[in-house]
Amino acid sequence: MLEWAGISFGEEETFKLGKSLKRLAVTSGAGSIKFCGKMYGTHKDYWLASGHLMPGEEHTHANCEKRGEGVNQLVFWVTDNLLNDWI
Repeated sequence: MLEWAGISFGEEETFKLGKSLKRLAVTSGAGSIKFCGKMYGTHKDYWLASGHLMPGEEHTHANCEKRGEGVNQLVFWVTDNLLNDWI
C-alpha cells in the first residue's frame, strides 16, 4: 500500500536490504534483528539496524551494565552500503 502511494526504497534497494539483514543476522549471531531506518546525510546515507545479542564473555567496569541489560539491551549496527559489512 505504501509503495503504491510512492513511499518506498524501491524494489532493488528493498531486495538488497533484506539480503543484507539476513547476512548481518548470520555473521553477528544476533537472536533477532530489526530494521530501524535510513538516515540521509549530506555526503552519505546510512542504514540502521538493531538487535539482541546473547550475553557473552566481556570485560566491563564494575559500574557498567552488562550486554543485554538496561541501556545495553539492544545493539545497533550501521552501514553506508548494503553490499558492505555492518559495523
